[in-house]
Amino acid sequence: MSGSDLAQIWNPLYLVQRFNEYKASLGLPNPGSYEALQREVKNTFLTNHVFDGARADLTKVLSQNFQVTHSFSLGSMVMPPTYSFGTVFVGAKSFLQRTIDSDGWLIAGGYFGWAPNMVSKIHC
Repeated sequence: MSGSDLAQIWNPLYLVQRFNEYKASLGLPNPGSYEALQREVKNTFLTNHVFDGARADLTKVLSQNFQVTHSFSLGSMVMPPTYSFGTVFVGAKSFLQRTIDSDGWLIAGGYFGWAPNMVSKIHC
C-alpha cells in the first residue's frame, strides 16, 4: 500500500464518501424526518388503537395564518383520559407549531426561510 493510499484512507472526506456509498448500496428506504420521530413512536402504541371510550380531534381555523387544535379521548380503566392542545402559525417565511398534552409533553418547532434554498429550523 503506497503512501498516497494511506493518506486517502485517513482523509475524513474519503471516509464520509465511503460511508455514503455503503449506505446507498443497502437500498434502505428513507425513514422520514427526525422531528416527527417522537410522535410516530407515540402513535404506534397499541393503546392508541384499542381502547374503550371515545376520541375526538377538533380543529378551528382562526385566520388565514393561525389555527388551534383540541384532541381528547375519554378512556377506560386501562387507559386514562387524555387531552392535547396545539397551535399552528404559518407566515410568508415562517412556520411555528406547538402541542402540549395532559402528560406534560411539550412539542414545539419552527421554520424560517431566509432564502429559497436556506431554511433554519428548531425543535424542542
